[in-house]
Amino acid sequence: MMLATRHRTIPAALLCLAVLAGLAGPAAAQEESDVGKLRDALRRATVDLRTAQNQANSLQSQLSQAQQTIATRDAEAKQLRTQIGQVQGRLDAATEKADGLQTELDTAAKTLETTQGELDQTRRSLGRTQGQLHDTEGRRATAQAGLDQTSGFLKACQASNDQLYKVGREVLAAYDGKDLGDVLTQNEPFTQLKSVEMENIIQDLQDKLTDARYRTPSK
Repeated sequence: MMLATRHRTIPAALLCLAVLAGLAGPAAAQEESDVGKLRDALRRATVDLRTAQNQANSLQSQLSQAQQTIATRDAEAKQLRTQIGQVQGRLDAATEKADGLQTELDTAAKTLETTQGELDQTRRSLGRTQGQLHDTEGRRATAQAGLDQTSGFLKACQASNDQLYKVGREVLAAYDGKDLGDVLTQNEPFTQLKSVEMENIIQDLQDKLTDARYRTPSK
């Protein structure tokens, strides 16, 4: 704007000089006046130039700052891209691990289902076994009752056998050591038997009693 003003001012000054020259006044004074005006115009142009240079320097500084800011943003963007790559890598690893865990979970679920089926089957088998055990225990109780009854009968038979054996031994003991005269004196019915024959009969009866005696089986 100041340069445009300066260009407008110079023709006006020349016009003034021409008017003054045409009217009246020495040419030297007119020339000196023109030189002064030119100097003023030069000073104003110099000021305008300096102002423009200052503005250019300011713009250059702003441009440098903008370039530095852009470089900083580029570095930050590069760092962010690196971080994004790292995060993406961790995300991929986590996704792969999650897929693996899901596979393991599916396998565990199938194993659990199979195990549950086996457990149910085992429970049913256990129920059947418990039923069989209950039946077996019932039969055992019945057998034990029969055994106890048989044992009672056996003890009674053993007592009777012992009593009969005792009586037989007492009968044989009554004849033991007696001769034929003693037998005849006691009016025994064996009047036709000799002493040796009597001893043989007694011995034979003793053997039969011993064989017939009940003995508790050894455990």
